[in-house]
Amino acid sequence: MANIFLLRHVRTDANLQNRLCGWSDSEPLEAELGKLDSISPPNVDKVFCSPMKRCTCTAESLGYGGIETSESLKEVNFGKWELMTFNEVEKEYPDQARKYLESPLDYTFPEGESLNDLRARIRSFIKEELIGHVTKEKDVLIVGHSGSLRLLLIELLEEDMSLFWKFNIHPGAISSLKYYICDGQTSFVIDSINAKVW
Repeated sequence: MANIFLLRHVRTDANLQNRLCGWSDSEPLEAELGKLDSISPPNVDKVFCSPMKRCTCTAESLGYGGIETSESLKEVNFGKWELMTFNEVEKEYPDQARKYLESPLDYTFPEGESLNDLRARIRSFIKEELIGHVTKEKDVLIVGHSGSLRLLLIELLEEDMSLFWKFNIHPGAISSLKYYICDGQTSFVIDSINAKVW
């Protein structure tokens, strides 16, 4: 039995303003990073991290070294909607906003990605980067974003995409799964969701 820990980066200005922040490098709030000084992070064998500064700063503030960044763990690319609030989107792109609300799981953001594109990246991460550590029953921490961590949960649990909106991954909170390997088959079980790290 081993563990996979999923940690969303601490809050940023974009989070506080409810802005869509995917591939934009919104700065983590210093006050939020400071809260990490008082906690004991999980002891793990491997740390994977989105290359975005809000994620790497979160991992480094917890004292982790040897962090391996992965482009696959980046948030969905919101394209032209980057750093806009949804109210602003509805005013500037009313037709596109309506199409998004009608089918959010299939929608491709203008000049950006769809959630299915992000899902493909997450599947690639699991197959090419994570699985080697899982087969050795290593404890792993993955530092990412709301979207990428939700899809990691869905993929590891082999659940349907419709569950994407059922998980609310909080900034600066750890979720965890335990996994077991029996007869060559790996089974993942949710251990906790949104356990505060401070």
